Parts: sequence; structure tokens; C-alpha cells
Amino acid sequence: MRILLCNDDGVLAPGLRALHRVLAERHTVIVCAPATECSAKSNCLTLHQPLKLEKHLIGDAVFHGLGGYPADAAKFGLQVLCKDHPPDLVVSGINNGLNTGQNVFYSGTVAAATEGTFAGIPAIALSMDASKEFLFDDAAEIALQIVEKRAELPLPAEILLNVNIPRLPASQIKGWKVSRMGVARFSESFTRRPSPDGGVWYWVDGSKDYHDPEPEHDDFQVHTGWVTISPLKMDLTAPDWTSALQGWNLTP
Repeated sequence: MRILLCNDDGVLAPGLRALHRVLAERHTVIVCAPATECSAKSNCLTLHQPLKLEKHLIGDAVFHGLGGYPADAAKFGLQVLCKDHPPDLVVSGINNGLNTGQNVFYSGTVAAATEGTFAGIPAIALSMDASKEFLFDDAAEIALQIVEKRAELPLPAEILLNVNIPRLPASQIKGWKVSRMGVARFSESFTRRPSPDGGVWYWVDGSKDYHDPEPEHDDFQVHTGWVTISPLKMDLTAPDWTSALQGWNLTP
């Protein structure tokens, strides 16, 4: 299988390298990722500016680092690096940090995968609970199973699989569950500070709010020791409400 591998943690991130090691043993893998860490950039694009491409030799593999955002890297991989031989699958990750609940909308990891979906190519986003222990090798083995199962399934390309892996050794993971996208979010705080020029700066900080009590939601399940797989669609329409909105008496 031919795989385009992306991420948002940067081209030299340990999660990307661990995943490449495992996938490249059995598949053809093309790597294109942001040159630097680009978390929480969602589908941000670089427009009307040059993008610098750098090549890094990791073992006998070439990792392409693009001076842009995750979506830039995925698009470049699809339209330039894979122009003549499109990939069978786009894989993004392994992210150092979960992408559950509402964090999906901000995630550069998920965004890179959506670029595959937009291009009609099956895609998977892979994330692991943030860890200083870097359990990426175990997570990569889990990811390999999911990647190869995805290739066997007759899922339409517009279904993106968002995978979240607990911060546990493989031997301690309970198994896997198909999960609903929950409501976990990042709670921001703004701190006012004086700037060197006498003006005002606001520093954005915060923490991930993991208090989703619903047992079928991704965040609850991954924090209770399960690998979660959430099938996501790019169509965000809420069909249950279209009839009610059509009843509005609006004048153009």
C-alpha cells in the first residue's frame, strides 16, 4: 500500500518517526510534514507566500519538511510529491496529545488527515495521550493494525477515522471501541502583561478540559484504557433541524 504520512508536531517529531518505522516495513511511505511544531493550527493554509522545502535523511528514508502548516504539508504531499502516483491512504500522526471531542476542530493532526478526505482518499488521524515517556513504539504497532484494517474495509473515502490511544503500554490497554466524538475541549485563559514598547500583550494559556461523563464518548473511553476509533464525516449539516429552519418566514 502507498501511504502519505503527515503530522502537526513537526517533521522530526518522535511520533512521526515511530509510525514511519512501523509502516515502512510493510508499505511504501512518503513523508511530508510541517518543518516545525504546528499544533492547534486546524486547516490553516499559507497563501500568497513561498513555502520552503527541506529534506531530512532519517536512516534511508527522506522526510520532507515544509515551512507551512499541517494542511499545507498534506496538500503539498498530495499535489506535488504524489502527483504521478496518488497514495492509497493518508495517515496523520502520531500526535503527542489526544484529539478527542471539540479538540478535533482545532487539531492540525486531524486537519492533515481531512486534506486526504477532501481529495477523495481514505484518511486516518492518530493521536496518543500526551506523555513524557514517549510510548510511541507501542502506539505505532496499534496504529499499524488500524491502518491495515482500514484498507480492508469498504468504508467510503469521505469517512475519516479519528483514533486516540491511551498513555499506557500495549500490555495495559483494554482493547478498542468505536466511539462517538464527545465534548472535551481546551479551556483558554488570557493573561494581560505589559509589552516592552509600553503597550499591552495578552498571553493565551489554558488546559484541556477532560470531564466528559458520557460512556460512549471518545474522551471517556480513552481515559478508561481503551483505544478509540471515531468515524467522522466532513458534512457538518444538522439534518434534524433543516425542516425547522425552512419554516422561518424570512424576507430577502
